[in-house]
Amino acid sequence: MIQPVTSAGSSTAGDSNDIYLNPSSVHAALSSAIREARLRHKLLGQPVVEWRDGQVVLVPAEEIEIVEPTQTSKSSNE
Repeated sequence: MIQPVTSAGSSTAGDSNDIYLNPSSVHAALSSAIREARLRHKLLGQPVVEWRDGQVVLVPAEEIEIVEPTQTSKSSNE
């Protein structure tokens, strides 16, 4: 659910929304969503569209690779 933002820039819901401001958390959420979508396409036999070597490519379901999530450590620039 979208929470209103106060003039100070923080959500009125408290510190629980700080996770959305953390790049590592956003990256983890996006990675998880992409993995789930790719898995769903593979299981349903539907192709996915990817950007490869500067071109749009239709990847058949049998060629879709499912990458297991990895533990990410914080980089030195965070």
